[in-house]
Amino acid sequence: MTDVIDTIPMDPVKFIDFYFSTPSGSPMRSSSRMWIKSDYKTDFERYSHAANLLNRARLLPDHSFATIREQTSESDPLRVWTALWPNDSKPPPTLTADKASSKDITPLLLSAMDLPVICQEWWEPLSERPFGTSQWDTEPMQEKRKKLQQDIVKRLEPILQYQQRAFCFALLFFGHAVRILRIDRSGIIATKLIDCHTGKTSLLYEFLRRYSRASLEQRGVDPTVDIIPHDSALAQEMRRRAEARAGESEGAAYARSLFAQSLNERWPWWRYRVDDATRGERSFLAAQPHTMITSTLIGRGTRGYIALDAADLDAPPVFFKDTWRYAEANSKVEGTTLATLNQAGVRFIPTLVCHGDVAEQYTQTLQYWKASLGYWHAYSNEKKPQEYVHYRMVVKEVCKRFKEFSNSRMLAYGFWCCITAHADACKLDIIHGDISNGNLMFHYDDATETWCGLLIDWEIARRMTLADDEDALAASVGTLQFKSMAVSEGRIENRIEDELESFFWVFISFVLRFLPHNAKDLTKLYEKLFTIKSDHSWFAEFKAECVYSGDILAQWDMSFKILWQNEGEAAVVNRSHPLNAVYGRIMSWLHQHRHRFSPKPPGHEALSSHDAILDLFKCASTTAEQDWPVADKTADQLVVPRKIIQSPPPKPPAAKGRKSARLAASATARDEVLGASHKPEKRAARVKACKDSVKARKRARW
Repeated sequence: MTDVIDTIPMDPVKFIDFYFSTPSGSPMRSSSRMWIKSDYKTDFERYSHAANLLNRARLLPDHSFATIREQTSESDPLRVWTALWPNDSKPPPTLTADKASSKDITPLLLSAMDLPVICQEWWEPLSERPFGTSQWDTEPMQEKRKKLQQDIVKRLEPILQYQQRAFCFALLFFGHAVRILRIDRSGIIATKLIDCHTGKTSLLYEFLRRYSRASLEQRGVDPTVDIIPHDSALAQEMRRRAEARAGESEGAAYARSLFAQSLNERWPWWRYRVDDATRGERSFLAAQPHTMITSTLIGRGTRGYIALDAADLDAPPVFFKDTWRYAEANSKVEGTTLATLNQAGVRFIPTLVCHGDVAEQYTQTLQYWKASLGYWHAYSNEKKPQEYVHYRMVVKEVCKRFKEFSNSRMLAYGFWCCITAHADACKLDIIHGDISNGNLMFHYDDATETWCGLLIDWEIARRMTLADDEDALAASVGTLQFKSMAVSEGRIENRIEDELESFFWVFISFVLRFLPHNAKDLTKLYEKLFTIKSDHSWFAEFKAECVYSGDILAQWDMSFKILWQNEGEAAVVNRSHPLNAVYGRIMSWLHQHRHRFSPKPPGHEALSSHDAILDLFKCASTTAEQDWPVADKTADQLVVPRKIIQSPPPKPPAAKGRKSARLAASATARDEVLGASHKPEKRAARVKACKDSVKARKRARW
């Protein structure tokens, strides 16, 4: 669940005056009360009643509140929504009726939604402090607070997920009382409770009156983005550019196919503006996101699009990244880092097209949190909101996910490419900082006509020689599952050896999921290695146990092996997979590095530079093609367990006598019990040795 930062409630009058200028006319002075009932049969009745009360005020011209139902599938729970819509974009009656015939809400419909309303029952402890936690919370109270926060997050996510916004406002009702919320990517700023049952409804009405007269930018809508109607001439041009073209390279055809898939009629289409300080203003056309971080309200909200350059629609599609970057003074801008690396000729990294911050768009929760605590904010033990700046970047390469490799040889070559990029950057005193499975990609190289690895996401890259505050920032971000044991255990400085260890754990994750191997309890093993839980201490402990013992299957008294097995065929027992040498050598380096031998054994410093590991992957990937399985990639074994195809067991020898018949029957029964783990050739050797021993004793007796 998304963490909702607990901020000190703001006075409603100060809140309204701070975020909305006073419109012409005298302030609202109404003594009317909103008679909200405390007992409702259904959620739809509760939300519909709130919508009707708000519409009666008639303070929002050309807009009205509507209540809709949503159910994505029969197994999902029914959710009820109330929000503000323009009258010309209101939800159809099939969604707003009490017995709605349709429960499918499209992103296109949600893109017009504004000012969501959340209704909860009145319960004093929760109503007084709906966000955060309290040390006096009982277990039932914690469950109620968690359920409330989940409900708030679910109803607020769509407005930031399907729209182009810097922030939004919302109304949170607790029975007859209401809080006004302002939500940005850093947290939630809420007003104190406004009791609409005691004649203080005028504060709510004044907010609605000023909101109706506020500009779209004051409401949080991004002014640098324009929606493209699906029936417009520009939309027709986008559809025409998505058609396949004869003579295009495999990479350009792949990018164009992804762009065609993104032209979803159920999603809004957009025209984005990027203001680059050195390259000037550029515009790009995009539709449904290619990548998007879902189920998050507070955070960076990164979205990736396959886009067209509005100035050159006939050019190949590019990759467009829209995110909220860290605003710390010592954090680097990704586009600036890429420009430096591109200028130096670093291989296997994205090529920058343009980048820039979105003007005047930054989160404000941190400033209010500091102001509300005053001088004592520096000594507060509470979780501090993170400050972000809205940022956009465009790169030339449209990539394929790393998990889409075709066989193990392509996987090895992809790792060699990405480690090469890392080595070239380190020569420029730049270290990546976030080696993870999502930051390794494949890109089609037109010069070599092959898919090569690409190391992306340089947004937290830093200099290798850092000050203490920069070290602290680098340690606080990144992907926890793949961090080295030393960094996971608390060491702030991130060194080359830590990044190379991260490459190894990423390698293990792909091998476990997509290549045949001898690990039986894969789900349990993968959970121990890579699944994040609330307590992170065990995370590095299990990896340390694996390294100390020299194998990830040491707890199961086995040695991990990648099997030589093509899809649909039985594993070749007497043939070793080329990647077994890679796994064994790197594991031995980690083992020697972590153990405190005296004197140090040879190879203990192999991971302190890139040379050894690059030679290892290069030797593996350049091995003759006949030494590799042709099609050994499997479906994701965490989702679809691999079917083990066993070779037929050898037939037992024909029985020549009573004793031989008993031996044959015993061998057959033993094969049935032990199954594939029993090796027939070893059993036959033991039986032959036993017979030879019996014959020798007989000869000695005679």
